[in-house]
Amino acid sequence: MLPVGQDAIRAMLLDDLSAAVDGTGGVVIVGGEAGIGKTTLVRSLAREAEQRRVRVVEAGCFDLHSTPAFGPWVDVFDNLGRDPSTPAPPPAFARGGAIERVVDQAALFCIVCGTISSSSRWTGPVLLILEDLHWSDPASIDLLRELGRRASQMRLLIVVTYRTDDLMRPESFSHLRLPALIRETGGHRIELHRLDHDQLRMLVDGWLKLSPSDTERSRRISGASTQTGTHFFATELIRALEDRGVWRVQRSRTGRAGSACPPHFSCT
Repeated sequence: MLPVGQDAIRAMLLDDLSAAVDGTGGVVIVGGEAGIGKTTLVRSLAREAEQRRVRVVEAGCFDLHSTPAFGPWVDVFDNLGRDPSTPAPPPAFARGGAIERVVDQAALFCIVCGTISSSSRWTGPVLLILEDLHWSDPASIDLLRELGRRASQMRLLIVVTYRTDDLMRPESFSHLRLPALIRETGGHRIELHRLDHDQLRMLVDGWLKLSPSDTERSRRISGASTQTGTHFFATELIRALEDRGVWRVQRSRTGRAGSACPPHFSCT
């Protein structure tokens, strides 16, 4: 289930997916702080894409001191290569390739775009998900910009996520790379925000069935937690209060005992 308040965003993403299936692809850029619900949102879209027989290819970046060159794209072509009907990957991205010795990036980018375009024609539309782009190496972003410029002529929807926590650093992805990415690809930018007081109450009411006294207590706690709480923070707070016996909990019909996350809620 989606986090509270994200139904409209999901509807927009589904429209973008439909356009890509019809041959007019694009780029969607989803930002927000850690724990706000980015991953849950894109996974919901991925499930819908699979139901529509859209091929889903996922890759991501990692918090490393030295990010490998084209790190997420190596994963992209590794995942694409699992389908025998997919065109062969560019030699630099093939198993045993030598991506670190690439000297002509323009030529490489052209080959990559051609390969992904061919894949979207031969094996059906593609949803490409790239997570945690704030940790990406510059070359990977440059390749994304090139592919994103051509996406409108492909059966391809690219969805990327990034964290906004680093906005205060002048060298951050948000300052240096994001503006050009949006401008050159024409991408839709979505920024996810924390739960407000009413949304957090919806979350609590949707997950737990509380006594009248506990309901009033949850309202006071909700008001305090929304000052600092993301979706993830709110879930952990509810779980901690339950574990400590602060609330006498009876699961509502929409909740499931032992579930990792409540309905309408994101854990990442």
